[in-house]
Parts: sequence; C-alpha cells; structure tokens
Amino acid sequence: MRILALAIIPTKIVVGVCFPSYPIAHRCPHVSMLLQDWGPEMANKVVLALSKTSPFAEMYQELKVYGRNRGPERILKSDLVVTEEEDGCQECFLVLIP
Repeated sequence: MRILALAIIPTKIVVGVCFPSYPIAHRCPHVSMLLQDWGPEMANKVVLALSKTSPFAEMYQELKVYGRNRGPERILKSDLVVTEEEDGCQECFLVLIP
C-alpha cells in the first residue's frame, strides 16, 4: 500500500490517501497520520469530503483511477467543508506525492 497524497488541515488532522489492492470496509481508504484537535473518526469524514469537493474531487478521482499522481509533486489549497457540525469550512492542503 502506497500513500498517494496527504490531506492536511492545519492544527486539526493529517490523513494519507491510499487505495490498497485488498478489500477494506471504508469506501474512501486512508491512513490517519497525525491527529491534533480532531480524533480518528474525523479522518473518514475528511477523505469523504475530499472525494466530493472541488478542486480536490478531480485529483482524488485521478489518484483512484490511475493509482498515482501523473504529474509532478503539487500542493492544492482550498476550503473544505468536512461536516457542518465540526467548525464548518476548513483550510485544507492536498499534497500530491509524485
């Protein structure tokens, strides 16, 4: 299993995006890497929000389809609504690993 990207919400959480070749229970695979203000249950919500929120959704689908970042290392920055209950809109960075 390879980490293809890191989703970073400063002071809250860092989540590794991956797509293992074996079956898993969650539809948006990930690895919780650093939990700060948010607990591990928020990692699921972050990756799910990434898969549905522009500009992250396009990159997420590319990673899912091709199993890799097809370009150079890039960092995308945008606001991400993880859940309405959890502080609303968050600044999020998606670091794409070449």
